[in-house]
Amino acid sequence: MILASIEAFNQSPPEGGIRFVFTAAEELGCLGVQQLVKTVNNMGRASAIIVAEPTANLPATGHKGALYLNAVTTGLTAHSSMPGLGINAIYKAARAIVKVSDFKFDAEKIPCLVFLQLMLEK
Repeated sequence: MILASIEAFNQSPPEGGIRFVFTAAEELGCLGVQQLVKTVNNMGRASAIIVAEPTANLPATGHKGALYLNAVTTGLTAHSSMPGLGINAIYKAARAIVKVSDFKFDAEKIPCLVFLQLMLEK
């Protein structure tokens, strides 16, 4: 990020200079940037942004995206001496998880991300 910023600055110095902002825990729901927004009152303005992602040190344009699901299962309690009278919600949840793990997304593959995946598998 620092070298990219220096290069960008040398080509066309941005009005207002350069500001470095580093965050962490972005893979877990952008926790770092959320904390930054909550605690910093004035982030200022930017005419450009450089986003660093340590993916085998290969630049790529795109994002793998994410899908977060919330699920609720219900059951029916029963006495341990007669479990057949109940409905086990945990078993329902387990079956649902197995079905989700077998789901095949019908999505267009982004060429630069396919290339990046191949490079990381080497």
